[in-house]
Amino acid sequence: MLKCVPSTYEPPKRNLLAGRLLDVLYSNRMKQQFMELRACSSIFGISLLSDGATVKRMPLINILASGVEKRAAVLEVKECSGHMAAGGKKDARYIAGLLKPHIKLLDPDEDIVDLLWFDGASNVQKAGEILEATFPHVSSLHGAEHVTSLFFSDIAKLAPIKKLIKINRRLYRVFGSGAMHAPYAMFQENCKLSNGGKAIGLMRAADTRMAGHFICFLRLLRLMLPLKATVGSIKFQALKFAKNKAAKDQVSCTFVVA
Repeated sequence: MLKCVPSTYEPPKRNLLAGRLLDVLYSNRMKQQFMELRACSSIFGISLLSDGATVKRMPLINILASGVEKRAAVLEVKECSGHMAAGGKKDARYIAGLLKPHIKLLDPDEDIVDLLWFDGASNVQKAGEILEATFPHVSSLHGAEHVTSLFFSDIAKLAPIKKLIKINRRLYRVFGSGAMHAPYAMFQENCKLSNGGKAIGLMRAADTRMAGHFICFLRLLRLMLPLKATVGSIKFQALKFAKNKAAKDQVSCTFVVA
């Protein structure tokens, strides 16, 4: 394609890329996922999901949809700063008002959108009740994922589990993040040898994600052999990093877990 471009061609400037062209991409993407959500929806229906979030001090409400052909479609991420600066709140009436136009757009005949999923927060549960009253064919359900997430969060607060989380984070910092190039590269080589040529690495969990730390523990157990092989190798022991006390405290976690 570059061979066919004349010498007079000028690539679009950043303002055009971030403006009109980005708007075109967004519009095309929304049309595509709308068609995918509507596919077979008369048989299987469409579910809407919503939750609140705060990212870098911005109050947000996300609205997603799920259908048989499109499992996860982002319909909107509403930035609520203006609403809250004017004295508003992320209350039930406001959240229900955000979802109403999406339900009407996806389901003008009121026979396709049949389920709404929220966590256990009172504002979104009440928003579900408002939407059930507005659209009698819709049922609002309590998403069990949030309760499960809280359950695992409580377990992660136990002293032995907190210690394992600390150990996994130390090992990830040395062998999983890539910030320490040599230990990371050596570990990746051993991971490939132990996993049929696949470079499977350590994982780092976010505290707010369901069972993330426990998934990390399973990955750590799977990679215990390449971890021990890395720490015990002559190449690793020859590293300047491996000879200081802080490093020894870090890598000794490998054998503590084992």
